[in-house]
This record gives sequence, structure tokens and C-alpha cells, in this order.
Amino acid sequence: MNAQRERPKLLQRADAVAPWVVDGALALVVLVVTLAAAGHGSHSIRSGYVGASAAAVISASVLSTLPLLVRRRWPVEVLAATLIVGIAIPTAAVVWPPALVAVYTVASRRPWRIAVVGAVAAAVGLWLHRLIWGYSLPLSGVITGIAFAGAALALGLYQATRLAYFDQQRERAARLERERELLDEQAAAGERLRIARELHDVIAHDVSLMVIQAQALEATAKDETARHGAQTIAELGRDAMGEMHRTLELMRADSADEERRPQPALDGLGRLVERAHAAGVDVELSVAGAPRPLPTGVEVSA
Repeated sequence: MNAQRERPKLLQRADAVAPWVVDGALALVVLVVTLAAAGHGSHSIRSGYVGASAAAVISASVLSTLPLLVRRRWPVEVLAATLIVGIAIPTAAVVWPPALVAVYTVASRRPWRIAVVGAVAAAVGLWLHRLIWGYSLPLSGVITGIAFAGAALALGLYQATRLAYFDQQRERAARLERERELLDEQAAAGERLRIARELHDVIAHDVSLMVIQAQALEATAKDETARHGAQTIAELGRDAMGEMHRTLELMRADSADEERRPQPALDGLGRLVERAHAAGVDVELSVAGAPRPLPTGVEVSA
């Protein structure tokens, strides 16, 4: 299953935009809404409520929306900053737009318990604003404030659920991809093992016949040189059979901890030279210094 295909197109387009661009545009929209709300109503700049100047309200609006630029990184701190700045100005409209966005962000990016505390803090902030600046808030205003805070909380929790779902889908897709790669590797290993078995069966048959004939020649030959040559051929054939068996067993091994026969090493070089002499090959081995241990890969390649 492709998790990317399951994601809504709108969400995919949003992911294609840099987060700072989205947050910057959101902060600008919230600032416009905040200024528009601060310019209307009984507690607005236009009404001259508590002597609030336009410059003070505009400054507070800007200061309360600026933290939204880093809301993804520090959602709880951004919520606290918007509430503090909003409470410091008498116009109530300065508090709500950025605070609601901050509540939504906390709910979508932090555990639900922290999100609930954030929503309650926003509602308490409205109450503190009324208490500090001494204006009356009707019941309808209280209900509206609680409703807005609850809506921001619900939307944030819903978004958190969606993000968690998409993360699970991506993890599932990645897991399925890893499993598919593992199955492909197992299939390739099985094919290699099948080919190795076929080669083993064909070559082992011919080498076995060669060993049998060499042993027969060794037993019947009257010439000493011929007997040594037949003996060498038989030994080489048996060694070749052993190497083929060992290679096949290595390919069958399912675990690196499985017991394996040791790889050929330099300590068998003298035996190899003796076989070559017995076969009539003129070869000389010269060793300088005392033998010392070498890495396995070096000994095998040598």
C-alpha cells in the first residue's frame, strides 16, 4: 500500500510548501483578522475603550502574532506568549485570533493532556483580561469564548490523529518495502543454491569417476612414477569434492553462527608443494622468517 497516494491532495500540496512560508502566511492572515476585530465592537480602538491608542493595539497585535512564526517548534511557548501579550492590551480582540491558532498548534503537536491544559489556559486568559481591564462579559461572550477554544482544541486533536495515521501508513509502507526486499534476496539466494546444486551434481559425478579411475590406476600401476601421479590425482579429486561440498554447505547456511569448516590457509602451502612434486612439477618453496598469524581474508586470497 502506498501511503503517499492515500494522503489527500490538499495535504500533499501543503507538504510541498516550506513550513516557514505556511506559518508566515498564517501569521499575516491572523494579524489582519486581529486588527480588523480590534477596530470594531464596543471594546475596540474605534470606540476609544479604556483609552487604548491605535498604535498600542497595532503593536500588541503584531507582537501577539509574531510568535506564530515558530509555532511548530515551540507550540506551548507560543501559546503562552500570545496570551501574555494579548492580556497586556485592553482590546479583547487582540487575545483571541493568535491564541486560538496557538491552541490548535499545541493540540496537533503535543499530547492531548497538554492540549487540554492549553485550551483551558486560553479560556482563563479571557477571564483574566476581563478581570484586569474591568469590563463586563455577558454569558453569551463566555459561551462563545469557550466554544472557540473547544473548536480549536478539537481541530488540533483531529489533525494530530490524522498525522499519526499518516505516519503509521508511511511506516507500514516502509516495512512492506523492507519485507519485499528481503523476499527478493531470499529468492535470489534460493536460485543461487539451485544452480550450485545442479553444478555440484554434474561436476561431482565426473570428479568421482576421475577419483575412482585414479585409485584403480594407483592400485594396478607397476611404475612408481605412475602410482604417485595417480595418487596425486585421487587426492586432488577428493579435495575438489570436499571443496564443492563445503561451498554448497556454506550456501545452505541460514545463520552466520552455523559451524563451518575452516578456509584454506597458508599453513597448507607445504602440502600443496609436495603434491606438485609428486605430480612431476618442478616447484620450490622458500620461507623467510618465522610464520605469524594473518587475517583470514589475506590467507585465503594468498
